[in-house]
Amino acid sequence: IVAIDRRHTLRAGKLFPLYLGLYFLGRMWVEELRSDPAAMIGPLRWNFVLSMLMVIGAATWFRWGGAVSHPDDLHPDHVAEPAAVGREEEKP
Repeated sequence: IVAIDRRHTLRAGKLFPLYLGLYFLGRMWVEELRSDPAAMIGPLRWNFVLSMLMVIGAATWFRWGGAVSHPDDLHPDHVAEPAAVGREEEKP
């Protein structure tokens, strides 16, 4: 995750859904390795179905609004200049 963040310039807030998606993708793999009895939804385990839904949700969140930042995006640490309060433009 850190290598992806360093190699690609992700938009602010896109690293967390990437982590969630990869975590639940791993959970899906682990659930398929298990052989003990568990709650089933049709032919699939409940935990597998939940992980699949979370991967879909994380992928949607990650892609929402674009994952990679553009050059015209503001840096998250950018602080806007304070507005000029009380200043009025001179009228000719």
